[in-house]
Amino acid sequence: MSIVNKYNDSYVAFLDVLGFKNMVKHSDDFKLTKYFEEVEETLRELKGRSSKKDIGYIIISDSIILTIKKAANADDNLEKLRQLCISVSKIQKRLALSNIWLRGAIATGNTYFDDNNNQIVGPAYIDAYLLEEELAKYPRVILDNRIFKDLNFETGYDFIRGINKYDQNCDIVLYDWSKSEMVSKHMLEQDVMFFIDYFETIPSNEAEFTRIYDNIRENLFADTRLHSKYRWISIYLYTVADRRKYRDTSLGRKIKNQMDNI
Repeated sequence: MSIVNKYNDSYVAFLDVLGFKNMVKHSDDFKLTKYFEEVEETLRELKGRSSKKDIGYIIISDSIILTIKKAANADDNLEKLRQLCISVSKIQKRLALSNIWLRGAIATGNTYFDDNNNQIVGPAYIDAYLLEEELAKYPRVILDNRIFKDLNFETGYDFIRGINKYDQNCDIVLYDWSKSEMVSKHMLEQDVMFFIDYFETIPSNEAEFTRIYDNIRENLFADTRLHSKYRWISIYLYTVADRRKYRDTSLGRKIKNQMDNI
C-alpha cells in the first residue's frame, strides 16, 4: 500500500496538553480522567453536528489531532477551516474550565488519515507539530500564515474578518488584534498573527469567568517555569474584557479589576 498515493489536501490541528507530564508523574487521576472524558464528550457532541461531521480526530496520550479534507474552492475551504477552528475552540474552553490548558497549531497540506487505525502522516501533520513545538509557546492554538494566502486573502486582517464573519453575527473564531487596545502591563505581544479566540464568550458568563479566574490564579505562581504561560492567559483574558462590546459592562469592569490584582 502506498501512503503517499492516499494523501489528501487537508487542514490539520495538533494540540498538546500543558503540564501533562506532571499529571502523570504525580498520578493525578482526577485530572487525567477529566481530560479524557471532557475531550471525548466534546468531540462526540461536535461530530453529531452536520457542520462538523467531516472532522476526523485521534487522541494519543497528551496529543489531540483533528483534520478535515479540503474542498474544491476557496469559499468552501474557508468554511471547513472555520468549523475546524470552532471545534478546537470548544475543546480549549471546555478543558480550561477544568483547569486543563492546550497549546497547538493548525497547518495546511497533504495528509493521510485513518481514524480506524489511529494513523496520521504527511507534511501538514509535521508542520502542525513543529509549529506547536516551536511557536505556540503559550496556551493558544496558532494558524500557519500560509493558510490565509492559500485562501486568496490580501492581508492577515482581511482573513481574520473573513473567517470571523462579522457581517453575519457568527461566533468569533480568530483573535482580532484591531479590536483590542494595548494597555499598560496587559500588553499582549503580537508575536503571531493568528490564534483561536477561545475566550471570546467568557465575559458574558460570570460563572465561567469565575472558574477561569480561579484556575489562572491557582496556576500563576505554582511553578516558576510555567509562570509566563499563565501570565499570557491572564493578559489575553484582560484584552477580551477590554474590547468595545464588554468595556462598559459591569462584568467587563469586574474582570479587568480582578485581573489587575493577580
